[in-house]
Amino acid sequence: MTRFTTHKAWLLLGVGVALIILLVCAFAFLNPRLTTLAESDKFRAEMEKETAKGLHFPNALFESIKRSGTWTAESAGFRADGGRKALHSLQAPLACHPPSA
Repeated sequence: MTRFTTHKAWLLLGVGVALIILLVCAFAFLNPRLTTLAESDKFRAEMEKETAKGLHFPNALFESIKRSGTWTAESAGFRADGGRKALHSLQAPLACHPPSA
């Protein structure tokens, strides 16, 4: 390797390590804020509005939403009545996961 290539490799390695450190710090900073947002009443109301609109219901009701993973959240249930088009009513309790083998 030439001297220029060695310096370039070290520079790229340093930039890569710096980006990884930056991403870890950003995740540690944003993670609690995302949890607060996902579990808020305002977020739940917006989810109810958008879900009702997407499924063609005049309104919908989610039970409280809890964050269950990095990119996932779950609710104890969902209810909607008076639907148009394909669905007329929907009540969905929290799905039970099948036992693992």
